[in-house]
Amino acid sequence: MMRQSGVVLALVLVLLMVLSLLTLTSLTVGRMEMRMSNNFGALSQEFNAAEAGLREGEKNLALAINSNNVPKKMQGEIPWLSAGGVQLFNYYDTEVKYMVEQFPDNICIKTADDKTWQRHFYRITAWANLPGDKPTVLQSTYSTAKEADCVPTQQTTLFFIPSARLSWRQLQ
Repeated sequence: MMRQSGVVLALVLVLLMVLSLLTLTSLTVGRMEMRMSNNFGALSQEFNAAEAGLREGEKNLALAINSNNVPKKMQGEIPWLSAGGVQLFNYYDTEVKYMVEQFPDNICIKTADDKTWQRHFYRITAWANLPGDKPTVLQSTYSTAKEADCVPTQQTTLFFIPSARLSWRQLQ
């Protein structure tokens, strides 16, 4: 009888251990990719909800201005907002808050057709928050203008838009 040394058994055990490590590594990577995908989905949902808050605030501001429901001196709070100046709503199961503030300074602009416009500036801040996560905060600057008798501080020959979002930024 031939004496067997067990080399094949040792080789098979090493290969089995390598395959086990590869399987464990691929499972760990797959779980990590799933977490990253879920986090990205939650961030996208929060961002979209905050953007919807900005749009809702701009829409309600435009409606209030078009119906002449905005007083000349608002002192930081628009009357159609709920107590404390913050409006709440849900966007696809995400709680959204927004607040509209008026900047104290207004400017008077004279356009190329010799019309004068009183321009008002507003800041709209929107917060969206999924449970157990830090909120996403967006802020936009919105401007409105109406024809008025005022002393122009600026003159423009550019195309003049009476109401528009001027800028936005992400705070968090």
